[in-house]
Amino acid sequence: MKKFLKIILPLTLIISTIFTLISCGPANSDNSADGDTAKWFYGTKKPSDAIEAQIGDFYFEYDDCDVHVLTESGWEIAFNMKGENGKNGFNGKNGSAWYHGTEEPKRKDGNNGDFFINTKNLTVYTKKDGNWSVITRFTKNRFYDYNSDSDGELKILCIGNSYSIDTMHYAYQILQDLGIEKVTLGNLYIAGCPIGTHYNNLKEDKADYRFYYNDNGRWDQTENYTIKRALELEDWDFISFQQRSGYSGKPDYYVSLQPLADEVRKTCPDSVFLWNMTWAYQEGYKGLETNNYSSQTAMYNAIVDTVESVILPNQSFEFVSPVGTAIQNARTSSLGDTLNRDGTHLSYDVGRYTAALTFAGAITGWDISNVTWRPLEGDEYFKYPVSEAEQKIAIESAVNALKNPFFVTESNYK
Repeated sequence: MKKFLKIILPLTLIISTIFTLISCGPANSDNSADGDTAKWFYGTKKPSDAIEAQIGDFYFEYDDCDVHVLTESGWEIAFNMKGENGKNGFNGKNGSAWYHGTEEPKRKDGNNGDFFINTKNLTVYTKKDGNWSVITRFTKNRFYDYNSDSDGELKILCIGNSYSIDTMHYAYQILQDLGIEKVTLGNLYIAGCPIGTHYNNLKEDKADYRFYYNDNGRWDQTENYTIKRALELEDWDFISFQQRSGYSGKPDYYVSLQPLADEVRKTCPDSVFLWNMTWAYQEGYKGLETNNYSSQTAMYNAIVDTVESVILPNQSFEFVSPVGTAIQNARTSSLGDTLNRDGTHLSYDVGRYTAALTFAGAITGWDISNVTWRPLEGDEYFKYPVSEAEQKIAIESAVNALKNPFFVTESNYK
């Protein structure tokens, strides 16, 4: 088993309760509650190593109104709380105000330049031109940094369905493009398989799976496989779990997740478990109505809410691969809502490519912005080329999802 270094995302965890109104001005020193709650520090200068802070703590530099967060790389600016400057020294505006509540802010709330935090899902909004918009979401999601001093091998197993097939299709080539010499991938497939069925199949050792295996850039498949056989095949570094797409935003369908994780852990005690956050259906696809989602956006929001309420608190899972957010990001680009081939599964070209980029970035913790490999015209094995323009959109969408896993970032490629 290789060694990995945990990297906590720059925005990790915010105080669960915040003052109803905080002005951007001098304040007294604050020592927040101990335990898992982040601590706040502040002063007139930038934070220094002399402060007795821990990773995930915050510092408010009130002269410039910058909010810093402490990461393993040091203090980094999270965002600025400063109000807009006045004109020519006249009619200057007051400093930004902070509000909070357990629901989204209403249009009538606050003034332009103000901030609002939803203390239920830790979403931060800012108001501009009379409208509230999301600027970030505080999360404890964690990624990994692949250790190049390890044995040089990376082995990943997915316990999934057709969505894991879509996610992993191009992963081998992208991981090698990132510099990992030896890659081994496995994928346990049953069409539309939910968590509960995986658990029952493992307990009863059912040979109901088609097993996809890739250690040379090509996917081979074997019928009548069991989960246990796959678990014992390799010393898997990572094991990815995911839910049936229609159940992905429904917490009630996750009751078998912990028992499944516990059973897998018995065979693979050293593997790192991750959650593959899947995507919402194409707008207008009949599956939205069938699964009681009013729209694509409603399905995406339900998926995010479920990941935050069910997966992030679960200690079995070290991090989430935000594929669903990457796909939603790409839908804001010139590609529009074209990332699916049948309303539900990803398109064979840029849809699958975006998913694999995101997955590879989450697994390695490495910068994927300079990935050069893409399926090309005339490729004998990958028959669905991705253009240079599509590659830029895919990379941007994946990078933004890895930076902000649980809310949509608008594309610059319109």
